Amino acid sequence: MNHAEPDSNDLVFARGDDTKPWIRIYDLYANKGTAGTYKKVSELNLYQKLKIENGQSFSSSTQLKILQTGIKSTTTPTGEGGYSFDDFSLYTVGRDVAVVDATIKKVNCSKSFTTQPVRIKVKNNSSQPITNLPVSYKVGTNSSVNEFIPTIIAANDTFTYTFTTLFSNNESGLSKISIWVDNPGDTYKLNDTFNTSVIVMKTIDSFPYYNDFELDNGNLFTEGQNSSWVWATPLKYNINNAAQDTKAWTTGVNKGYNFNENSYLYMGCLDFSALIKDPILSFNFISVMQTQSDSAYAEYSTDGISWERLGCYGCGLNWYNGFQNKPYWDRVVFPWQVAHYKVPLANLLDSSNFIYRIRLQSDDVVLSEGLGIDYIRIFTDYQDIATTDSAYVSQVSTGNGWIQFYRNGRLVAELNDDNKSLGNILLGYEANVDKQKVLNNKNIFPRNWVFKPQNPIIGNYKVRLYILNNEYKDYVLNEDSINRMGDIELLRYIGLNTNLDIIDNHVKSYYKYYSPADIQFYPYQNGYYVEFNTDTLGEFYLLSTKQDANAILNINLLDFSAQKINDDVYLDWKTTREINSKEFIIQYSFDASTFIDVDTVPGGGFSSTTTLYNYLHELNASRGVYYYRIKMVDNTNKFTFSLIDSVYFAPSVGVKQNPVEAKVYISGEDIVIEFKNKLQTPSSVYVYNSLGQLQFTKKITLVNGINPLGITNFTNWSNGAYYLQIQAGEHSYYSKLMKQ
Repeated sequence: MNHAEPDSNDLVFARGDDTKPWIRIYDLYANKGTAGTYKKVSELNLYQKLKIENGQSFSSSTQLKILQTGIKSTTTPTGEGGYSFDDFSLYTVGRDVAVVDATIKKVNCSKSFTTQPVRIKVKNNSSQPITNLPVSYKVGTNSSVNEFIPTIIAANDTFTYTFTTLFSNNESGLSKISIWVDNPGDTYKLNDTFNTSVIVMKTIDSFPYYNDFELDNGNLFTEGQNSSWVWATPLKYNINNAAQDTKAWTTGVNKGYNFNENSYLYMGCLDFSALIKDPILSFNFISVMQTQSDSAYAEYSTDGISWERLGCYGCGLNWYNGFQNKPYWDRVVFPWQVAHYKVPLANLLDSSNFIYRIRLQSDDVVLSEGLGIDYIRIFTDYQDIATTDSAYVSQVSTGNGWIQFYRNGRLVAELNDDNKSLGNILLGYEANVDKQKVLNNKNIFPRNWVFKPQNPIIGNYKVRLYILNNEYKDYVLNEDSINRMGDIELLRYIGLNTNLDIIDNHVKSYYKYYSPADIQFYPYQNGYYVEFNTDTLGEFYLLSTKQDANAILNINLLDFSAQKINDDVYLDWKTTREINSKEFIIQYSFDASTFIDVDTVPGGGFSSTTTLYNYLHELNASRGVYYYRIKMVDNTNKFTFSLIDSVYFAPSVGVKQNPVEAKVYISGEDIVIEFKNKLQTPSSVYVYNSLGQLQFTKKITLVNGINPLGITNFTNWSNGAYYLQIQAGEHSYYSKLMKQ
């Protein structure tokens, strides 16, 4: 065993007797092999070295000597230098013939497979010529192929023979092949056999193609020196799960790759001959490598024999990140995210036989976790994804299937309308990494969507929501609880205020959570699309499956509700946690959009137990729907809102049996109240702007007929929505006005 010996003066000598000069028969350093692993040395022909080459005969004092120079003692398998030796053996081999090498085309594609020749290279280690040498090979558990080499092989000579029976197993898989010689009189069998293998990969010729490795290993194969590649659930510190589900290809399950590894993960055979557009080759990827020491990169071949590096530094998304812009992976790519490369078809010698693999190389110094590969997707239908924006776009659904929504020529979302005519569909999306949204102590992904169909119909719709990789990566890195797509779920909201904001959603409306198993992240150009099925369209949000420390609010509000009591509204809520809590501001609205402050309830300051709150809003309402929410403020004046609750008052008629009707409108340069009541009614009038700020107030006695408010500066008011409240004794009246 080589223990990473740095000195080159390491040799093995022999001599016929103790009076003869030493003859060098083996160079330990030149043949040192993999550090930390015993290497079998099986062909030191002492007769050839001593007798034939140097005229020394064997005797009773024939000797062997090992010379090794160094400055360290051997204490670890790979780090201190030196050598270990075990199982020295001397054999009388007679007519020994050794298999020096055997060759066959290693990698084949099922669609282009042809029978392959098997070649064996043998060496005659005996002192006599050999003829009609029996040679054989066997594929797996099949019957062996037995032939003879008719050529005379001279003593100490080599010969390469090609079997007349070709390798013909074209079934997809890895075939193990044993190749051997069986020379009569050969008593040394340790060098008679050579083992190799052949890979036949199923050709993929239909695109888009994807494989998530959950049901099986995806027909990927691994070989090479000290290969650590496994199909499993990773259980390492950083690479501790698959990208989305449970299975992935990775270097080692509990630890990383091996010392002195030179391994290959064969990813697939692809027939691109029918394509007219360069395909994107993509997969979910994670990398924790030893920088400037170990590396990995992709290779491709069109004949299964000659291999070239696939791509260059920065040629695609997460495609190589080598130190000093070298074309390989040797630094961290974290968390799990898409890596992709656009394959230039014009540069391929044979686009019908594209084979690609991942190659990993390591030294014998320091190890790391290595690589993870999950969810391969190969596609040609790629477009740019919409960037940061907040906007609405529309498309018409006529029941013909997939509909694409674009913003400035970039893809926002897709909808399969289930052969239903939904009419004009308004799609809103907001993508803004600087706008943080939170729900139930979970940070919301910085891009959300809302679908508003003209004809809302229950169906079986398929939706694709497009996101950028940078959005995903930054979101995951900023969360302290997740590190992959499989930790992200989807939320759908249907109800009041169906728009792009979650803070004005109604507590009694319908939420539906889609678990990570219900949605799928598909690799796409510079990002992903998230695909799922839904029976109804509404607001859609991506969010973590786990609470994040930064998302846990200082005030944790539970069970806010509004209830009608006679003509007033009773509000109650409770908190399970308060840190630096200042106050709760009660707000109400006539349209669930513009809110007006009602009153303030002091907060509890600091509390880790459940605290109950309530408030009676003496509304004196007679009819209509009223919306309520709580504005929660801490001592730094940071605030957030509860969800919205509402109460409904059925219409009431009359004040003391007098029929009452009020109509409010804008007339010229003033607001007018048209009042129908036999009695004059002292009232208070309040006008609020769209921000909920009081714009005008007046005490007035309403008389039967026209009652102008006499707003002297009304012409200077901004155009937009205004909200008018009439407080008339025990009754209130509300109206919304639009100034244009």
